[in-house]
Amino acid sequence: MGRFSPRGRTQVRTVCGLLFLLVGAGLLMSCGRGSFIGRQYDDLTAYYNTFHNATQAFEAGLESVNESGGDIDRTRYLSVFPPPQGGAGQSSFEEAIQKSAAVLREHPNSEWVDDALLLIGRSRYYQQNYVGAVQKFREAIALDAEREGEARFRLAQALVVAGRYREAADALRTGLDSGEEYGSWTARMRVVQGELFVRQENWEAAEQALAQGLNDNLPDETGARAAFLLGQVRETIDDPEGARAAYRRVSGYDPPYPLAFAAKLAAIELGGETGTPGRALERLAELERDDNTREMRAEIARVCARLHRAQGRPDRAQQVLTAVLRGDQAPRGSGKGKTHYELATLYRDAYEDFTRAAAHFDTASATLSSGPDGGTGAEEAAQVLPRAPSDARAQANRFRKLADRSQAVARMDSLLRLGRMAPAEFRAVVEKIRQRRLEEQEARAQRTRRQPQFRGGRRPAAGDASPAPSEQPAVQTQGADAGFLFHRDPTLVQQGRRQFEQTWGDRPLMDDWRRAEAIRGRSDARPRADQTEDQARPQSSAGASTTASVVDVSAVPRDSISRAEMKDQRAVAQYELANALFRAAGRPDSAQTWFRRVLAETPDHPVAPQALYGLAQAHRAQGDTAAGDDAYRRLIDEHPDTPIAKRAREQLGLATTDEDPERTVSRADSAYARAYEAWRSGRHDAALRAFLKVADAYRETSVAPRALLAAGVVYHRTARHDSSGQGRARFTRYADSLAQADAPDPGPDPTGSSSPDATAPTPPSSDAAAPARPASADTTDASAPEGPPRRMIDSTAVANQGASGTPSDSAVASPSVVRDTATGPSGRSGPPDTTTSAVARETARSDSTSAAPQSRREPADPFEILLSHLVARYPETAEAERAQALLDQLRERRTGQGGTTRDSTGAGAPDGPGANRESGTVAPEVDTTKDRPRPSDEEAGPAARRRPAPTTPSQSGRERATPSQRRDSSATPTRSASSLQANASRRPPT
Repeated sequence: MGRFSPRGRTQVRTVCGLLFLLVGAGLLMSCGRGSFIGRQYDDLTAYYNTFHNATQAFEAGLESVNESGGDIDRTRYLSVFPPPQGGAGQSSFEEAIQKSAAVLREHPNSEWVDDALLLIGRSRYYQQNYVGAVQKFREAIALDAEREGEARFRLAQALVVAGRYREAADALRTGLDSGEEYGSWTARMRVVQGELFVRQENWEAAEQALAQGLNDNLPDETGARAAFLLGQVRETIDDPEGARAAYRRVSGYDPPYPLAFAAKLAAIELGGETGTPGRALERLAELERDDNTREMRAEIARVCARLHRAQGRPDRAQQVLTAVLRGDQAPRGSGKGKTHYELATLYRDAYEDFTRAAAHFDTASATLSSGPDGGTGAEEAAQVLPRAPSDARAQANRFRKLADRSQAVARMDSLLRLGRMAPAEFRAVVEKIRQRRLEEQEARAQRTRRQPQFRGGRRPAAGDASPAPSEQPAVQTQGADAGFLFHRDPTLVQQGRRQFEQTWGDRPLMDDWRRAEAIRGRSDARPRADQTEDQARPQSSAGASTTASVVDVSAVPRDSISRAEMKDQRAVAQYELANALFRAAGRPDSAQTWFRRVLAETPDHPVAPQALYGLAQAHRAQGDTAAGDDAYRRLIDEHPDTPIAKRAREQLGLATTDEDPERTVSRADSAYARAYEAWRSGRHDAALRAFLKVADAYRETSVAPRALLAAGVVYHRTARHDSSGQGRARFTRYADSLAQADAPDPGPDPTGSSSPDATAPTPPSSDAAAPARPASADTTDASAPEGPPRRMIDSTAVANQGASGTPSDSAVASPSVVRDTATGPSGRSGPPDTTTSAVARETARSDSTSAAPQSRREPADPFEILLSHLVARYPETAEAERAQALLDQLRERRTGQGGTTRDSTGAGAPDGPGANRESGTVAPEVDTTKDRPRPSDEEAGPAARRRPAPTTPSQSGRERATPSQRRDSSATPTRSASSLQANASRRPPT
């Protein structure tokens, strides 16, 4: 090639220079921010200088959040996109936010702007700054970039977690109905929509949305959690087969082991409940692995126990639950609470052992809050499955009271059984109890001596004979018993605490406290009603040998009266137990049994109408409407005029208007006639029961005062001497109810006396203000009451009476009113039948002319309580005048004879049906016959029956006195002893 000439070389240089100049100018023009090269350069520097570092910081924080996960709680609906936990990776998320913000500031036109906005939004989401996260997601959607689908999904996710359900629904509706195809983000939005419906408890829509989301492409973890949630939703809508299919689908997404374990366990449990429990138990054994956590082991035990219960093997279920609680890998926290809850339901439903059930419910309530994770609101409650143990505390309180009532009934049954034993058999049982206590005490002493903790830490020497394995103390066997001092068994711990409080109360926790109290003269507390038969004795004394040798049998009713009183107390306890079973425990079948027992054993008890009403409700609760209606009709027939009968009529839809007064009086007369016929036939106990029922059922009629007086006469002449004590206990209980009904509102003083000192410490009360035991025994030699008087009674005043208040119905009053004790001046309960002290108190009280003003005492005899109530309740009737005369004679007799305890009343016999007595007729006088038998009507002859009694001037004055004067029992007696003796043989004219 030839060489260029100088001119040619000059031309070439000129052309090359121009070319280079043009290229350089083009390069300079293409490097601007708006140019292609400028944009590429901007994107490159934005990614490597800021956004890459922001992404790495976010991923580091995300790993911290993912590592904070744990076991799956199957009692709560699983969140497909779990909310962030505060505190994890906060610094990393903050760094990601700062670097992403730098991208927006320094490279606003780069392609990483929408990515930076999403990264800031996600970082704020994991920082639980949902407001800031929602704002950035909305900004990303507004860019209309290629990541719009992800931004819409992130926006809905943040709104759901923040609880802004309406905005979340609108955002999901806009994204899913727009017609745009967002790929896998569309499926994720449907899963979020399903979770939103779960939170709103829209189960059908949730099941549909989750199923649609699972039909598309989802990441493994998201798909696994969505399938598990779908199984829980199908369980809720009672679709076990669909739920099992959803749980089996979880394993197809390669989930983490905790999630796979929970899904397999749920599928096995559903298979056992709907299929064969035996096959389910075999599959359950496959889940046992050495790397299972404590909670997983507890979950397996709880499912295994439920399957054993489904097979009808509650004992095996109890063994499984007890073993996992006492094992070395015992659950903790909520897992422990759920296991105790499962064991409590087993004792409650399978064994009906309410004491142990209450103990385990109490332990469960200590670790399980009232709501999930302590939440009590409606939103948190919606996240709990129906089978979740969320009522442990309420169940503990409910069954603790139920256990106390059950123990009270069991104790009284045991005491009554002991009370009915022959003396020799009773002594043998007491000796057996004492020997057993000695053996138990010796065994405890031996265990204490073998324990190093009680030997100052000294271990047995090498030459010491070690006990056999079967004799090892509880502290040395960890897996086979309840541990040292039974601290692993909540039932024994709870039972020991309750027994300690019942035995010792609030005793001081100090040494030699019993000796200090003995010096101060205090006596040990009596056993309480909820102790067992073996606990009805002192629990300790100054020495161990004294403790074992003393068996307190003071609570055993060895006489007929005490047994009758305890039977009445047991009737109340049985009713309370039945009511608790029905109301609190929701067990109408068990309650029905106890209601029937009350009606069968104590049909005349005041609580019987309530038991009959409860029986009707229990029948209806079980769907037996016919039996319930029969019980209501029986209640109306047997107790027609009680308030609870009115409620029974309302349940039957019968008319509740007031009945015709004439018809009511007719029914009352018929009932009185039947009671009188029972008395005439010699059935005194049945007559007393019938008279009391007439007085209680027809208290607004003119028959009521006549029935009250007749009941008092039958009691005074026959029932109080009955060796069985049933009639006496029944009458005393009825008198107690009258006294307590009158106590809140004493009203006018039936004796006509009042305390002049209005500021006295004891407020004035009527004579029927408090119940008391009989003050004296009947010593007359009459074998039967006198014949019924045949004079007509002017009882029209009762029908027109409206001022006096009606006493409360004893049949619907609190059933706890069963006391029958004598009340002394200081309010302390005295021994029964203490006639001398009662007479002395009445003697000191009756003489008000010389004594200082003081509050009135209550009558000491149930007969006087009934008479006082009759005078106060029916003051204008002839029966009230006769009752007042009897009260006056009783008190005057006690005043005149001091400590005499002989029967001196002139109570004759009940009035016959239809009998009437003029209001001005004088009541029969006092019978002072001591050892001579009173002649009968046939022996005395017509002259003796018609012989009028002589009347003294003072007696004539009394007949002309006003009703208030006739009721003045505190006035000085004006009738001499001779006049009383002169009228001793007088009987009411016929």
